[in-house]
Amino acid sequence: MPSMTVVRRVVHRARRVFGSCFTAAAICLAALGLSMGMAGCVKEPDVDLQADGPKPGPKDWSEHTHGLPFIVGMDEGLATARAKEMPAMLFVTTTWCGWCKKLAGDTFKDPTIRQLLTENFICVLIDGDAEKKARTVLGARAYPHVIFHDRDGERVLDFRGYIPKDEFQRIVEEALAKSRPKSDAG
Repeated sequence: MPSMTVVRRVVHRARRVFGSCFTAAAICLAALGLSMGMAGCVKEPDVDLQADGPKPGPKDWSEHTHGLPFIVGMDEGLATARAKEMPAMLFVTTTWCGWCKKLAGDTFKDPTIRQLLTENFICVLIDGDAEKKARTVLGARAYPHVIFHDRDGERVLDFRGYIPKDEFQRIVEEALAKSRPKSDAG
């Protein structure tokens, strides 16, 4: 992300060299660079909530799942978790989100995390672009957004953005502890 000092230098240099037309263009480009750098993988929610089911997305989510058994689609994933009386991990992502792919690549390949997730959670992948209603209901305005639900379907923990695998493992363990039935928790 460019600093304001860099932006000022660019604008000053543009004024001296090119005049006011190019100065306006330099200001626009600098503002765009600042907003892109601050936003990360962010998309404003769409108003159309009619699209409430998964639409055809990429057939291959391997860059996001790394072989973990994800169910694609919020409704189907949460229904499976309810039927199996298991907690769920919802991974709200998009095809274009680089931080989502990095989070998945750094964490879902780790043997300890893989075991924690596959043995204790129903993993649900939600395409933030295709499932507009799910994105709105979950409050997913930035990606990645990971949400943990307990066996009753209640949200127990969530986070947005990239985190290192050690922190991810700690969060998974905390979500698992919060997801245990009251008699098991102790």
